[in-house]
Amino acid sequence: MANQYQTGLGGDAPKMLAVLWSLTALALVFVILRLYTRVRVIRAYGLDDYFYNASFVTLLTYDIMMTIASMYGFGRNIDDVIALKGPVVGMESVTRAILYSAIGQTILVFGTILCKTSMALFLVRLVPDKRNQIIIWIPNFFLATGIVASLFVFWFACHPTAFLWDRRIPDGKCPIDPGPISTYAGAWSVITDFWYAAFPWYLLWNIQMPKREKRVIAASLSLGVIAGACGIERAIQLKFLGSPNYLKDVVGIIIWHAAEFCTTMVCIGIPVCRPLYRGWLEGLSSAKGSSGTGGGSGWIRNRDQSGDNMFSLQTIGGSGPRGKSANATIDDTMAARHSTTRARVTSDNTSEESILDSEAKDHARSNGKDLGIRVKTEYKVDYDRN
Repeated sequence: MANQYQTGLGGDAPKMLAVLWSLTALALVFVILRLYTRVRVIRAYGLDDYFYNASFVTLLTYDIMMTIASMYGFGRNIDDVIALKGPVVGMESVTRAILYSAIGQTILVFGTILCKTSMALFLVRLVPDKRNQIIIWIPNFFLATGIVASLFVFWFACHPTAFLWDRRIPDGKCPIDPGPISTYAGAWSVITDFWYAAFPWYLLWNIQMPKREKRVIAASLSLGVIAGACGIERAIQLKFLGSPNYLKDVVGIIIWHAAEFCTTMVCIGIPVCRPLYRGWLEGLSSAKGSSGTGGGSGWIRNRDQSGDNMFSLQTIGGSGPRGKSANATIDDTMAARHSTTRARVTSDNTSEESILDSEAKDHARSNGKDLGIRVKTEYKVDYDRN
């Protein structure tokens, strides 16, 4: 029976799993909100969304692998597992616990690349010039190469390879210490966290958008400082990768890696979800404002009398958007619909333009500008006077 090798949860495993699944639940909230914002509110789904959702899948798989490993004794002292299950069955339990934990860590390390890439894609779409786009990608490039190298060393540090998780193999040895290269990759993860936390303040400074939008995006990405702090602690813990008491000593690495990962996901999720909770707040404000008049406005937002808003809803009776009054003309209604449609038009550069759309409109109106799309055609006429 396979279950004879399971020891049940013990040692540091319950604490570890409680932290992992709590962090994953928090990340899931932002995944759902972000997906709803993209699909239902903005109606635009970008490449960064694919990377973001894929990174969450790696986090979920990581939790599952670590849960299985814990059932085989991960989080306990190896000697305690052997004493609990006997030398033969106990060593098999240790072997399975190490294997499942190694698979889980590999998956989440790969997910780190996906998560950081999602953040890089988010920033690249905000920046028009190539120089700053290259600057954004530089730390992500070094992080990716460091992670690939560390995974290669981790899995092939022992001879034969199976000796990594099965120490019963005779004449097996691990001549290469994976600690240094793993620390190098961890250091680049920290550098990337701090880079993406600080650099947006510089990037957004000269971009034409309302200051409030700049502050929201930059401040949310600045939470990467917390991710960087978690990454520093994880990098310090990486020295235990080669520990003889592996099952117990690497619990800190498992926890801090998940904390860094989830913090990064929250950083990316906050600015993207802004149109959603802004619409909710303004919808509540609009509902309170209309409660005294008994009006049944079908708009979530109605900033001006032209009907220019981003999120439009029909009334219960199925009527179209309301204009200046209940007796609005057809032209007024068509203008409102045209304005709403124009707010939804996106290109491949969908992720941030949709976020900034409504605030940018207000900012432009306050300066007497028009954000309507204009097409200008120039004609050049050559003629011969002879």
